[in-house]
Amino acid sequence: MNLSIKQKPVAPLFILMLLFCFAAINNGQAANINKPFTDTTRDAVFSRVEMQPQFPGGLQAFGAFLGQNIHYPADDARNKIEGRVICTFVVEKDGTLSNIKVIRTPTEAMGKEAVRVLSLSPAWKPGYQGGKLVRVSYTVPISFSLGKG
Repeated sequence: MNLSIKQKPVAPLFILMLLFCFAAINNGQAANINKPFTDTTRDAVFSRVEMQPQFPGGLQAFGAFLGQNIHYPADDARNKIEGRVICTFVVEKDGTLSNIKVIRTPTEAMGKEAVRVLSLSPAWKPGYQGGKLVRVSYTVPISFSLGKG
């Protein structure tokens, strides 16, 4: 009796298993080898940074700027409507403001006035993250208050 046992080739199976393990460990990154590196944070908008943007002269100067430029909407003043407008905007890398939006407002007229005045703002000192200029989202409340008396 002649019994012969045929063995399957081990090498191709072993190589296939190694490739599978490498693909699993590499998590699909092998496909990115020839792709150029792109900096996805270049135009990202940060909400918290190491150095926050600042209005020239600081918060007191910003309050003075708002006080000098805001015109109380006539209908709201006549109707004795007061309140706070919450605006958000992006301080760009060059300090200019963009994407000025009203989040909350007592009246449409107050919201429009807040946007108008923020669009007049001089350039801010931009924000920094990791030693680089970055775009920063900023939120500010603007109070509309009728003087007492």
